[in-house]
Amino acid sequence: MKLYEILIPATNNKGKRFDIDYHRKWDASITQHFSTGLTIVKNLYHGKWRDEEVEPFIPVRICCGPITLEAIMAFTKDYYKQESVMAYEISPNVIFYP
Repeated sequence: MKLYEILIPATNNKGKRFDIDYHRKWDASITQHFSTGLTIVKNLYHGKWRDEEVEPFIPVRICCGPITLEAIMAFTKDYYKQESVMAYEISPNVIFYP
């Protein structure tokens, strides 16, 4: 397992913020179907793609394997109706202490 960070859009394609319940449903789906947990980073990231306006993103960290990450990204892309979703590896070393 590795630690990944995936960027979750804070706004829809028209620039309107998703409400907190919509994000919570995504959280629940991830922890119910893909991973036992996730860490939501409090500060928003801001990205600019091509000629578009700056968009806010919520960074979320997830411990999983690459196949699970790909499934999470596909689900996220559909759930938030995005053209693409970005994730990247934070660390190849994840340690759980019992």
